[in-house]
Amino acid sequence: MAGIILLVIIVGLVILGPQFWTKRVFAKHSAPRPDYPGTGAELARHLLNRFDMQHITVELTETGDHYDPVSKAVRLTPAIFEGKSLTAITIVEPYEAYRKPTSPPPCFPFKATNRWGTSWNEGIDSNA
Repeated sequence: MAGIILLVIIVGLVILGPQFWTKRVFAKHSAPRPDYPGTGAELARHLLNRFDMQHITVELTETGDHYDPVSKAVRLTPAIFEGKSLTAITIVEPYEAYRKPTSPPPCFPFKATNRWGTSWNEGIDSNA
């Protein structure tokens, strides 16, 4: 019985531990930094312009930070959109919208689909 309880605790830590750790680190580094030249929204716009993806918009949302390939929009919560923190930069930087349409996702060499049923590169083609 003790072995089962120990196994449940270990599985719980493996599943939930990274989520709690990430939230703690983001909270720790969410303070505004005066040495950062722009906000999270400005960084997102800069990266999109840098990769010739001016047709993708950067929008404010209340439902969580995400990229919507259907409406071609990077949506950011107010804290990230207006934030000048390490957390804002860290959350904005890895969005799939910045990838070139010909580059495969880093961990998935097969054709993956997202929650809208489109493949990973549909909707982000810079020629669209």
